[in-house]
Amino acid sequence: MKTLVLFTVPALLLCSCSARQEMECRLDSIEEYISEDPQRALDSLRTVSAGNIPGRENRARAALLHSMALDKNYIDVSSDSIISTAVDWYSRHGSPDEKLKAYYYQGRVYENAGDDEAAMESFVRAEENVRYSKDNTAIGKLYFAKSRIYYSIFDSDMSMENMKKAKSYFYKGNDIENYEQTLLNISIGYITSSELDSAMIYLNQAKQYLPAVNESRQDLYYSIMMEIKSETCADSSLFYINLYKDFSQDRNTTDWYSISRAYLTSGYADSALNAINNYAKYAADPENDIMYQIALSDIYDSLGLDKKSKEAYRRYVDLSDSTDITVFNSRTRYIEEKHADEIQILKIKNHRNILWLGIIVCLLSAAVIIQSLFSMIKKRTAEKRQLEKERTRLEELVLNISKERDFLKQISDGLSETDPDINSLIDSRLGVLDDFFASRIAAGNAGDIKSAIKELENLMEDRDEFVYSTGMSYSVRYPKFVRFLQQHGLTPWETGYCCLYIMGLKGKEIGAFIRKSGYNNINSAIRRKLGIEKYGTRLDKFLLEKFSGLKP
Repeated sequence: MKTLVLFTVPALLLCSCSARQEMECRLDSIEEYISEDPQRALDSLRTVSAGNIPGRENRARAALLHSMALDKNYIDVSSDSIISTAVDWYSRHGSPDEKLKAYYYQGRVYENAGDDEAAMESFVRAEENVRYSKDNTAIGKLYFAKSRIYYSIFDSDMSMENMKKAKSYFYKGNDIENYEQTLLNISIGYITSSELDSAMIYLNQAKQYLPAVNESRQDLYYSIMMEIKSETCADSSLFYINLYKDFSQDRNTTDWYSISRAYLTSGYADSALNAINNYAKYAADPENDIMYQIALSDIYDSLGLDKKSKEAYRRYVDLSDSTDITVFNSRTRYIEEKHADEIQILKIKNHRNILWLGIIVCLLSAAVIIQSLFSMIKKRTAEKRQLEKERTRLEELVLNISKERDFLKQISDGLSETDPDINSLIDSRLGVLDDFFASRIAAGNAGDIKSAIKELENLMEDRDEFVYSTGMSYSVRYPKFVRFLQQHGLTPWETGYCCLYIMGLKGKEIGAFIRKSGYNNINSAIRRKLGIEKYGTRLDKFLLEKFSGLKP
């Protein structure tokens, strides 16, 4: 008995291994020709019973291939009975390409069932594997599907963004048919947003691939061309309409809606009505078709049939409101579910990311330390440069004050006693300048501009009087310049304020000096009086230029 068991168990194991290997080889073979002959692949997979496939991995792979074959044969499945086997396995095993495809086809099933929220959830999970996937065509299909859902909920920006991603991946995967389709879809998107130049750019790109794609995409190309030309070239619109109608021989697939819009745009309302009637003939439910109702309303309006136009428009509004409510609710559920899904995904990944998190924290800490050192060096360098600039500015300011003091002394010596007010102001001004100059010499010219201004503040009890006296002193030294300011309605205080700019002070320095934070408002008032445009020359530059031209 023991001997029988010893021989039987290995024999069963060998049979099991042999059956698995045989199934692996069979699935390998199907995968090789599934793209070239999807019908044959589907027939082969249908002959295989899931219960008779040895091994969970083989069952998952067969389910994934079965879903791919159905999709390639344009068979829309709304039940996840097949793909769920693949998702259960590949959610924890398999390559990034297999994970991406499993979630993608799961999303397609949900989309076929009309559950866009669940479909988008699956697409989001599939997208997590894009970074590591190598199948560019599969990635392109994923973004194409996401674009389609965003389009259905009227999010045109996200739809366009995902369609452009799909285009890039189809191009990388050398999938000409799907690449052509994305170019055409992008062109349609730009037409919808009235960006006809951009639409034409993508349509011209699509033109070079026309010989290599199927008739349905060629049909769509001519339909788009007709629509653009009807908007941009009214004189030649009939030519492009007839060109499309001649190309589209199958009246069941002819885009009668676009033909109708093209006729209407070109001014042929009767022909537009005939075309939209053909559209209604082949449409599934024209009475509940938003596009049909708005087109019908526009056509009736052009024909002067006001009553019919209003009826169609009311029907359009009712359908539009109903659609908006559905879309709003759909987006709300999708956002809530996506948020919950992302939280769950993060929880699942946390136990695998702890080690990486520690490494990242260490690297970030090192980066922060290095950045801090660089920042300190940069700050010290900047402070050194700023100090040099302030010293240069201080030297210029002291030089200007020195020149003004010497000149005022000369003026004071030459003034008569007939105007005691001016003499008093000039003497007061000289006293302030002398004190300031003496303090700078005593300090060895140390410090910066800010400290110099602070010293001036300490020496002056009445800053408005100082500003006023500055204007008076400049009226004696530079009468033409001061007269120019007075002719434009500047007050004596504003005149003195302008003279501070001539002395070499900057706006912020003057603001700090006069202790009025709203010096910008003062500047604006002076600019208006001087007739300087709002965004014209700066006040200091304008004053210096005028001063240069009017000084003796």
